[in-house]
Amino acid sequence: MDVTLKDLMNLKIFEGMELIAGEKGLSRKITDCGILDYEFDRSLKNRYFHSNFHEHQLALSTFLYAKDDDYLINDAIKHLVKKEASGLAIKNIYRLPIHDSALRYAESMNFPIFIIDPTIFFEDIIISIEECIQMLGSSFYGQKEIDTLLYKSLDQSNIKQHALQINPSLKNNFFIVYFYFKNNFDNQLFLKVQTCFKNSKFNQPSISLLRFNNGFILLYSKGFIDQNDKDFLLTEIIHSLLDSVTSIAIGVSDLHYRLEEIKQAIQESFYAALLHNNLNSCFLPYRDIGTFKAIFPFANSEPMEQFSQRYLNPLRDFDAENTLLLLDTLTEFIKCNGNLRELSIKLSLHENTLRYRLEKIAHLTGLNFKKPEHYEQLSLAVKVQICTDLLNEFGIL
Repeated sequence: MDVTLKDLMNLKIFEGMELIAGEKGLSRKITDCGILDYEFDRSLKNRYFHSNFHEHQLALSTFLYAKDDDYLINDAIKHLVKKEASGLAIKNIYRLPIHDSALRYAESMNFPIFIIDPTIFFEDIIISIEECIQMLGSSFYGQKEIDTLLYKSLDQSNIKQHALQINPSLKNNFFIVYFYFKNNFDNQLFLKVQTCFKNSKFNQPSISLLRFNNGFILLYSKGFIDQNDKDFLLTEIIHSLLDSVTSIAIGVSDLHYRLEEIKQAIQESFYAALLHNNLNSCFLPYRDIGTFKAIFPFANSEPMEQFSQRYLNPLRDFDAENTLLLLDTLTEFIKCNGNLRELSIKLSLHENTLRYRLEKIAHLTGLNFKKPEHYEQLSLAVKVQICTDLLNEFGIL
């Protein structure tokens, strides 16, 4: 995945860099930085004009050579645009005028130009940007390894090998936390999370932070993990990485004791995160998702879909012509574990109204919610549909 200038704008180093033109060009890809020093000095007769600078490179310059001819800056901008460079950052210690014609050209070509604070060193900019690009590259590599673990048929030894490719320092005792963002999660936000991680006590060799889909994974491993301290540890992790959890679904796997179980742990964290999406708790542990543990892995299978549709399709057909919302009522009833009073409060409807709807559901499906064996089938049909909808909505697994 490409890294753009916009992705880097939250870096501390950019606090000392003012964008003066080409804001629409912040979506340009960046791969590295280069220092523009003498290349456009006319006395050199273009000796280095064609060989220096390449596409996706951010050029840094003081324009020392342009002290006596500030229009050389215009030439440099035009050449960098032609080379499809990422942008230009000027440390204007000689207080050269940046002509309006140059800024208008940069604006028209969506070519970003920054002015660098005189107190900032080029070396700090280069190191900061290259470290950031390297971090993002590492996280993208981790995502590819996770994709391999999830979607390829691997034996136990290959699973362990891929786990160690993600992080050679992984310990056998581990759990996984998946943070899924309900809103858009881009590189800029991930870099912010990475910075928090880097400055936290969790930045250790045996702990990895990886981007995945519309969120990220924390792979926490240690020589020993106390199950009793796990929930406290999770709260600490979440507050270390995030300002707020209001628009994030967080799922936590069980503790595992063999790296060969990493695929299982990843899936557990995903399933818990999907179900946590509509809950008010800080996170949802996999151990608390009940029968969904057995349903999620097979929800999209043909037998499961046929079973669910057999009982839910009659409700859909009825709802298409009426206003009772039977399918929604049944779904919420199952989410309330069959507690009619809780359902009444949740939907702000009288219990008698809900009883009438449930009786109508019994008539259409042939399953009476009052009979335990019938309630069990209704519950399974609804939960299969919940899992299918979640998997399809989030595009996971």
